[in-house]
Amino acid sequence: MRVGSVLIGLAFFIVASVALARGSPLTPRQNKILDEVARVDGSLSRAQYDEFWAGFLSAAERERFRKSFRSELPAILTYQRTLWLAARESLKQRRPVITPELRKEFEQAERNDRDSNRHQPRSTETKRTAQALLEGAAYQTPVNKDGRTFPKDGRSFQITPEVIEQVLRGLDGSINRLERLLSESWR
Repeated sequence: MRVGSVLIGLAFFIVASVALARGSPLTPRQNKILDEVARVDGSLSRAQYDEFWAGFLSAAERERFRKSFRSELPAILTYQRTLWLAARESLKQRRPVITPELRKEFEQAERNDRDSNRHQPRSTETKRTAQALLEGAAYQTPVNKDGRTFPKDGRSFQITPEVIEQVLRGLDGSINRLERLLSESWR
């Protein structure tokens, strides 16, 4: 099942947008490699690693990219893990459960919004998306946000114990692959 891949892809899109906004544009091939690495069922080979880093024009550009991703990526992946653990708990309790850890993630998103003076706070959208996921898990219904299926590609899906476990296992793999990609050498 590729549901987890779709959700990780959505989280990853946010990270790529942050990197682009910080002056670290990526080539289409670099974006494709990052997508492969971040997917729940993704992979990373030495050839992909080498190709990814060869896409930067200078050592300074590589370092800027590493620095921005190291600061943003763990938070996004940690949030995804926290959200899916709350989905697991919601499914068990048959009601949406905002765990203490998820509440802390929401509070951090609100602080980030205040610190960045965004006109359209991301934390509000983050909470609404999380609530839709938690309700889908709790009530065993298709994930639906604002009358639309989620993700936005129109495919609805149900959060099952198998999907939750696949995503959680995949997140661990994604984190490990991304850490390896961000390392200064293949090792």
